[in-house]
Amino acid sequence: MRERIGGPDAALSALLHRWPTGNNSEYLAAKRHCMNAVSQHGSPALARSAFVEAAAAAKVLA
Repeated sequence: MRERIGGPDAALSALLHRWPTGNNSEYLAAKRHCMNAVSQHGSPALARSAFVEAAAAAKVLA
């Protein structure tokens, strides 16, 4: 199933509720960067990059 992720808040929701695996370094980095971006203490661009890396590692990229 394809899903459009529209920003750090949607990415964080996907990571927390629909992610197939949650114990690798890419997942943990993406979660941290998305949380920082949502709380406006981090860069949305960095969150996006980390999310893409986590998605590639989890083999969920469309």
